[in-house]
Amino acid sequence: MVWLGGGLALTAAGTLHVDGADATVSANLTSAFAINAIVDYPLNELVALRAMPRYIMNIGPPGETSPASALDVRVGGTLGKQVVPQLRLYGVGAVGGAILQGSNPSNDRNSAFGVTLSFGAGAAYSINPTLRLYVEAVYELGFYKDHGDDIQLNWLELSAGLQFGQ
Repeated sequence: MVWLGGGLALTAAGTLHVDGADATVSANLTSAFAINAIVDYPLNELVALRAMPRYIMNIGPPGETSPASALDVRVGGTLGKQVVPQLRLYGVGAVGGAILQGSNPSNDRNSAFGVTLSFGAGAAYSINPTLRLYVEAVYELGFYKDHGDDIQLNWLELSAGLQFGQ
């Protein structure tokens, strides 16, 4: 059974590091919000392949007047087990491509492109045979390039949502 769904996420803690030609800047990030979709394709009782597109809003340090946003698509998998009939615990790992919008207002393109690495843990609670609630805590490392500047965004993402079995 393929599981399709989505949810909301909050980046609870994060850091920004920009290594540019003119300067190096590091800052803590404020909480950002995301809307995500999750598609799980179980291969067996333990392993599922996963696709995770997401749109993130309000990325920036405290006091930022024009925060950035990002659109990414991550692919990966989960490794887990049913610990009781209605509860599955799992680890998650993924790699993705991302576009960071609003990363540098001083250039015409105003976007950065990069890759993300994500890893974490989650739980899925079966409400009925074709509907489940999931919660996850995932740490993400993001590596972006913008006109020669290296941008690194790292954060802890807490998410929850619903998935429907098809």
